[in-house]
Amino acid sequence: MISLLSLDYVSVQRYKSEIVKHFDLLSTDDIYNRFGRHMNVESVVQQVSQQLGDSRNRWYLAVSADLTNLMTESLVLGVLQMSVDTKHSDAEIGISVLPEARRNGIGKRLLKLAKMEAGIFGLKTLMVHMVSSNRAMRGLAQEVGIPVKFMGMGEAGGECQLEPATPSVTELWAYYTGQFLGRIDGYAKPYGASVGDIESLYKRFGLLS
Repeated sequence: MISLLSLDYVSVQRYKSEIVKHFDLLSTDDIYNRFGRHMNVESVVQQVSQQLGDSRNRWYLAVSADLTNLMTESLVLGVLQMSVDTKHSDAEIGISVLPEARRNGIGKRLLKLAKMEAGIFGLKTLMVHMVSSNRAMRGLAQEVGIPVKFMGMGEAGGECQLEPATPSVTELWAYYTGQFLGRIDGYAKPYGASVGDIESLYKRFGLLS
């Protein structure tokens, strides 16, 4: 079983070593596709470690829930980073999935979850940039409603306008994630909260298919 987690820069710290290991297991080509340039492992680890402490980032993890039967040697199978620009009400995403865990819909699940939460957080635009040779990412983006265009110089990108969440959806999100965290005295602040297996929570209330 694979669960999805939605984490802010504070709650993601408990998974820091597993996330670093995730990137350490990516191949040279995987790193190029994820970051858009060639980087050695040390540079990747340094950059990711810094970004994990940046409050502008939100992290979505695909985690193997069965520790006795891991699909790979890493607990974190997929990572989606959403870098938020609150001034312009937009965000840019980057996704990586371990080779052994691909073709199981993990990237699509992560992207659908991040896209929906971005609307709840009040963001207006979701963007993605990639090297033009990254067919998997191009297809994934278009599959969830982000049209991709070739930009020249070996790059491609796209963006989509987000539907604002209704007050009832926002309140539901804040209330139930707050309860999960034990915050029974009030709603959790949407951008700061985190919850385990949040995908199941959304599906339970018909917010995700």
